[in-house]
Amino acid sequence: MNSIKSLSSLAICFCIFMSACPLGSSKRKKIFKILYIKLVFQVQPCLWQLHSGVPVPALRELSVCMSLRRTISADWTGFEYKAPGNRQTELGLGGKNGKLFVKLFGHEWQYENNLTVNEWHSVCLTWSGQAQRLRISINSTFLIEICLTTSQQLSKNGTLTLGVSHYVNANGEIQPETGTNLVGEIALISLRNGYLEKKAKQFKQISFVFGKR
Repeated sequence: MNSIKSLSSLAICFCIFMSACPLGSSKRKKIFKILYIKLVFQVQPCLWQLHSGVPVPALRELSVCMSLRRTISADWTGFEYKAPGNRQTELGLGGKNGKLFVKLFGHEWQYENNLTVNEWHSVCLTWSGQAQRLRISINSTFLIEICLTTSQQLSKNGTLTLGVSHYVNANGEIQPETGTNLVGEIALISLRNGYLEKKAKQFKQISFVFGKR
């Protein structure tokens, strides 16, 4: 990977990406244990997945944000998280049929805003099991707050992929699902243990290690 300049974006979590196939253009800069990254996703997808040695804990309060740019008008996946042994998406973001969708605990919501092609966008999702509410923001603008009658938490030790949806085969290997992979760029992906409020200033951060194959 080439160390160039960082993208000024949502500097949230310390991430390390390791590549086993061509990256195209990739940028990163490590500052105070925060790694800014830029990943390029081509038409032929490579699988970026959370390293098996970095488990995700159970999260009752969480905030996940990503900055991305789509370069073609087609169905896409920003990220997808699934609980162990479950094909259902527990937490995810993407676009299909010209609409943005958000998935959480088996529910799915769709919105007309599918993120304009060839423009950078930031999307943040925050879930509070205690408050039983999901908040969605796009480009720092609040979109909607959804109330759910559940205090469910994000399952621990799940599988997380970037830019493509996935499933786990009988051998326990993560495999990409075709047809909805992102063609474009991701500048940042972050997940925090905490509900993102304007007044909140401190959150525990999860360190991520992703691998590409």
